[in-house]
Amino acid sequence: MNIKFKSPLFWVSMISIIFAAGGVTFESLTSWPLLMDGMVKIAQNPVALLACIVAAYGVWNDNGVKK
Repeated sequence: MNIKFKSPLFWVSMISIIFAAGGVTFESLTSWPLLMDGMVKIAQNPVALLACIVAAYGVWNDNGVKK
């Protein structure tokens, strides 16, 4: 588990999947206020929030390793 936290690719995939599930577009990334507004809209929308949580769990979960 700790090896995931050290990998920059893990963090890139977590951020990108949350942005994709939340519907963040390139137009909403042109300034900090627009980005924050988009994040607030995701937090206020239960469907987008649930999509982000499920998508993040999909990246977090590692089915290839025996526990």
